[in-house]
Amino acid sequence: MTVTYTFTHPADDTGPSYSASVVSPTKLPMADACRLAADEMAGVWPKTAVENELVYEQPTADPAADVARIVASYSGCGRCHLSARRTLVSGVKGDPRATVLCVGDGPGYHENSRGVPFVGPAGRLQEELFREFDIDPFSVAWMDTLGCRPVDDQWNPVRPPKRGELLACSARAWGLFATIRPRVVVCFGKEATAVFWDEPPKDVWSWHRIAPPDAPDDWVMVGYARHPRYLAKVIGMPSNYKEFAAARTFYGMLREQLPSLTKVSAWRLGLRYLSGFSAPVVTA
Repeated sequence: MTVTYTFTHPADDTGPSYSASVVSPTKLPMADACRLAADEMAGVWPKTAVENELVYEQPTADPAADVARIVASYSGCGRCHLSARRTLVSGVKGDPRATVLCVGDGPGYHENSRGVPFVGPAGRLQEELFREFDIDPFSVAWMDTLGCRPVDDQWNPVRPPKRGELLACSARAWGLFATIRPRVVVCFGKEATAVFWDEPPKDVWSWHRIAPPDAPDDWVMVGYARHPRYLAKVIGMPSNYKEFAAARTFYGMLREQLPSLTKVSAWRLGLRYLSGFSAPVVTA
């Protein structure tokens, strides 16, 4: 069981507004949770508190229906403080019956506005990359590890997710993995690799096979690719050719395997950032 506490303190004449989240593997006395939140809110005691228990449900046999149900169930999510600055929770783009799942860290400005992952300039660039290498971008599934835009306020740019935010959104993320049951997962950027590793692999544009010890046939191939946000920055720079050449090899390997890929029988891998979770995590 994982429990999240979301606290807010609206702006008043004495100062700005505050919000904070506390994530715990067990239920906490509300006074203790409030005290942890106040430490992150400049000593201000929160005025509102919401407690949520995260439930990691098993999927049914219909991935499209399950994805729709999960997305709908999080439309009004308040499990962490990012909900205070959210427009729409990011769902899933593409085909939930696909054998390939593309994973990003969190939604950006355009994704926050539309509730769909990878629809901004970076997402469109990635779609063009797939087409360049003869992969239909709508034949794969797309999601973000976070459903809400990871920002400190609505005017700031997207930052990497914090561990408390990943934990608070873990039931949603695990549910989507378990529902889609991908054989191949492409992690865009080092933040997305936190699903599988404490630290990202040494080499970008690399493939790694992960097999559950008790079910070797349900192996998963995990790719570590550049985030298209990064690629958009280096277009026209000297490093662009090197990145494009590496991408050609990376996606060429994926394209060759696509026709023979099948889904795993069941998603047996946990989320790495849930491992060793033994103490309250506060995210401001």
